[in-house]
Amino acid sequence: MNILLGAGISYLLGSTPTAYLIFKKKKGKDIRKYGYKNMGTLNIHHLLGPFHASITLLIDAAKGAVPIWIAQSLGMNSSGMILCSIMAIAGHNWPIFLNFRGGKGVATSLGIMMVLMKRQLLLWLVLVVIIFSLIKNFSFSIGLSFSLIPFSCWWMQEKGEFRP
Repeated sequence: MNILLGAGISYLLGSTPTAYLIFKKKKGKDIRKYGYKNMGTLNIHHLLGPFHASITLLIDAAKGAVPIWIAQSLGMNSSGMILCSIMAIAGHNWPIFLNFRGGKGVATSLGIMMVLMKRQLLLWLVLVVIIFSLIKNFSFSIGLSFSLIPFSCWWMQEKGEFRP
């Protein structure tokens, strides 16, 4: 029962459309129709500037971190924490409140990494900077860096239960 409760709460938290709500409050419009046409931190930065982007990033990252703490408080093991993490990302990407049309889950994933994978997060950030400096495409740099996370786990030899 706890696992269903944790997964449901995590999905609903993830479904909170931070960028959509901030842009709607500031401009009275749907952010998914402007700029990069998605509801993410980068689009908020493009449309409203760094202050609102920072708020969006913090809240969206919290949407990844909080479900892990919920899973822990419900006594779940690492599998439960991972399920809650996946549900938070699913909520962000396919929010029930916006007809299942949401963001990309980057900031939410960063929040998860801050709790479960601190060393990989540091390596991921370094990779983003290096790749971006070479190809000058931020979205591609983020995607390629995410695809390298399994290799970084292997390289850093992470084994056993997650210990957030």
